[in-house]
Amino acid sequence: MSRFLTIQDPGDRRALRAIYDEIYEAGFATQAGPINFYSAMGIRPDLLAGAWALTKATLVPGRLPPTLQHMIILAISAQNESHYCCIAHARALAAMGVPEEVIQSCLEDPDVTQVMNPTRAALLFTKQVAAASNSLTASHFEMMARNGFSQEEVLEMVMLAAFANWANTWANAADLVVEPGRVWPLPEPHSHHGEALYASTEHIQEKGA
Repeated sequence: MSRFLTIQDPGDRRALRAIYDEIYEAGFATQAGPINFYSAMGIRPDLLAGAWALTKATLVPGRLPPTLQHMIILAISAQNESHYCCIAHARALAAMGVPEEVIQSCLEDPDVTQVMNPTRAALLFTKQVAAASNSLTASHFEMMARNGFSQEEVLEMVMLAAFANWANTWANAADLVVEPGRVWPLPEPHSHHGEALYASTEHIQEKGA
């Protein structure tokens, strides 16, 4: 059970109802109400408003394809061992028709070898951003440009990495309950948090490699 009271029905709370209505319209809800990621913030509509605004600005919509957005968050969530976020974004990708082996690669394979470039380059880059942003060099950004990504798209990737870290922190700290539905097997816990997992560009191949 979540460590915070989950509010599915806003009742006569006008501010909360207005946010919930937007969350419903954007598809971040089940028949019971907004997904637990948001309903567990219901006791603080002011904080929920900020969290929802961040989601809309970062994820709904973006310059990057929705599949890539969710793959980035899934791969980082696996890196951060965020069970709730892994399940949520694996489900989203499955609903979008992403192949099972690609979803599993994002969950289990640090090198995401089942993913083709330039998507794989984007995943490795954003995992680096999330794990050790101070290890980034100009060569990382040059490699993204060679893979065909614009500065606007790379900026979105960086913000998605930051968003994923924030979302994972909230989901883990709140011990959010996963909504009913399919559950994917998750990787074993690891011990390399905070390390520069992809500190050199040799792990990021150019487009078409």
